Formats: sequence, C-alpha cells, structure tokens
Amino acid sequence: MTRARALAARNPASYVCWDVLQHPDPAIGDCRRLPYTERRAFLLELLADVEPPIQAVPASDDRDVAVLWYDTLREQGIEGIVCKRGGTGYPSGRRGPNR
Repeated sequence: MTRARALAARNPASYVCWDVLQHPDPAIGDCRRLPYTERRAFLLELLADVEPPIQAVPASDDRDVAVLWYDTLREQGIEGIVCKRGGTGYPSGRRGPNR
C-alpha cells in the first residue's frame, strides 16, 4: 500500500460542496449570475448519484434549523455556517472599500 493510501485509510476525509459556479453542461456554463437557489438545485442534481465522501453541505432556509445545527454539530467537526440570500448571484472580482 502506498504511503498516501495508508494515510487516507488512517485519516479519511470528506469533500463537501456548497455551490456550483460553472456547470459542466455548456448550455448552462457560468452559473455565477444565477440566484443561489438555482445554483443549489444544480448542485443537488449534479451530486444526485454521487456517494460520500463527496457530498453537498446541508442547507436550510429556516433560521431556527440553522441555529440548531450551529449549536449541535460542532462536536462532529462542523465549525460554522454560511449564510447566503437565496436570490443573489455570486459576485466575482475584487470587492471592498478600495473598489
């Protein structure tokens, strides 16, 4: 067994996805302009037949659920939450006071 495989067996990892910025279908392509809710739907569609360790991050539009997750999932290594407005696109480029 190679060193990398031995390390992976000893320290398994997951790859968690939370957004799609570029869809593999050329007819869709760049998704950054689309609302997050549409990008999330694409993500779930793309990962529908994919099993862990690759998975979509859990999501909810219910604030109480998000707070419960934040309070209870730390023991499992979940360190925080990401909040996005469902109707917003994904801005690219530099942002901030110097812009």
